[in-house]
Amino acid sequence: MLMHRFNRMDLLKAYVAYNFIKDEKQHIIHLTATTGGNKMSFHILLPEHTTVTSVTSGNKNISFNKSTIEQSNYADFETNADGIKTFDIHYD
Repeated sequence: MLMHRFNRMDLLKAYVAYNFIKDEKQHIIHLTATTGGNKMSFHILLPEHTTVTSVTSGNKNISFNKSTIEQSNYADFETNADGIKTFDIHYD
């Protein structure tokens, strides 16, 4: 599954753009994102009945939290927003 998204908020003069690919065989969500702000916060919905095992950017592990809302599991993490960022969200 491939998705592209661009949101612009004229009142705030801000934007966010992202694209992701869900690799169901490898259990990875590949995410690329950028923004005009100075920080990006992510709340990524995981496939049903799965949980996040790690989040990486390049060869670096990214700190993350797991959250659940009703029956849905999420990976939550933050990063600075200096340019285009890529992440791999691994799940079981």
